[in-house]
Amino acid sequence: MRLSCLANARIAAEEAIEEYGKDHEYTKLCIKHEGIDPDDAFSTVPYEKGFHFIYSLDQLVGRENFDKFIPHYFGKWANKSLDSYEFKATFLDFFSTPEYSSLKDKLSGIDWEGRFFTPGLPPKPDFNTSLVDVCFQLADKWKQKNFSPSPSDTSSWTGNQVLVFLNGIQNLEEPLTPEQAVCLGIPNSHLMTLG
Repeated sequence: MRLSCLANARIAAEEAIEEYGKDHEYTKLCIKHEGIDPDDAFSTVPYEKGFHFIYSLDQLVGRENFDKFIPHYFGKWANKSLDSYEFKATFLDFFSTPEYSSLKDKLSGIDWEGRFFTPGLPPKPDFNTSLVDVCFQLADKWKQKNFSPSPSDTSSWTGNQVLVFLNGIQNLEEPLTPEQAVCLGIPNSHLMTLG
């Protein structure tokens, strides 16, 4: 259930960026580490921004081509570390061969500096969100004080979908009433068996 994991990661990044402020240095993919406490800068932001950037590169060159790049990347950088510019050089070098000449214009349009140093949220990829949408839709139903939940509402969900739903409940403008909180535990008692 990758999509619900991605939704949870996106939510965590949104919350971290909101906490820092959308223009804060720590909301960039590449930050300046000199003179800072690493604990202050640690968040999901660089992981989420890095994922979105890699995913956009995958979409740009096509999955079949990107799948050829991955073994090259791991072969070149096995047991080593690299920085963002070394990744960029590795990526562009791989796709500069005649086999990928049809990608030349696409590759020249990549805004590497913008992706590395623009603060705030990255562009949201165009995912099929149907499996996550049902979680948020159910959470929205809980806004209605007279909503009557059923065990079948979540019986086919994965643990990650349940987390997306609970996050939606947590982010409601008004907290659940005590009666609703009790109802949340009754139809969803199977949640205790997930794990």
